[in-house]
Formats: sequence, C-alpha cells, structure tokens
Amino acid sequence: MALSPLFAITVAGEGIYKAADLPDSSGAVSHDDRYGFYGYANAQYRTRYNGGVLYERYQDPADRTKSDWAIKPFIGFAVLEESTLVRFSYERFTPAAGRADNTVELQLLFSMGPHKAHQF
Repeated sequence: MALSPLFAITVAGEGIYKAADLPDSSGAVSHDDRYGFYGYANAQYRTRYNGGVLYERYQDPADRTKSDWAIKPFIGFAVLEESTLVRFSYERFTPAAGRADNTVELQLLFSMGPHKAHQF
C-alpha cells in the first residue's frame, strides 16, 4: 500500500498447518498435526530506507502443547535501488524448551530480475 510517493507499507502473513501420518519401521502409524504462523511488515520511506519486523510461531515437533517463536526487527538502506540492500537486524528466538538466543546481523541482500525504471 503506497501512502505517498515516498512512503509505502507491505504487510504479509501465512498460516501453516501440517497433517501427516508417519509410519515407523514396525508398520505402526502415528498422526502428526501441527500449526504455525509467519508475519511480516515492512515500511519503505524516502525511496531508499526501510524498516520492519518479522514474526514467526510454530509448534514444537517434540511437544505440540508448546511453541517456538522468534521476532526480528530490522532497518535497511537501498544502495542501488531495489537490487542491493544493506540491512541491520536483531533476532530473538525463544524455543519452547531451552533458553532464548539473540542474533545480530549485518546483511547484504542482492537480487536480480525484472525491475522498474531507475529512479535515481
């Protein structure tokens, strides 16, 4: 959704559901059904800058009564329009069992393909 020529917001989400019958070596079948969710929001402003957050939650494979989840806020700068982006992010991953992990990343994202005319 473009709110102005210099500001746009992208929001996306996805629900995931798994239903599977898993046979073991003796021929017994167990049923596995789990769910998860992924959400993303990104605000692009002043053509070259962006910031947003990613969030995901899914059931622990060993214990479906518990969930693992992660949240990842980020900020970025488009070096060469939409094809090259430098992004700084922080992620907090909290498993259902165990202690939380924190990760800081400096990413260089590069993509090729069809794109619009150059703006700067």
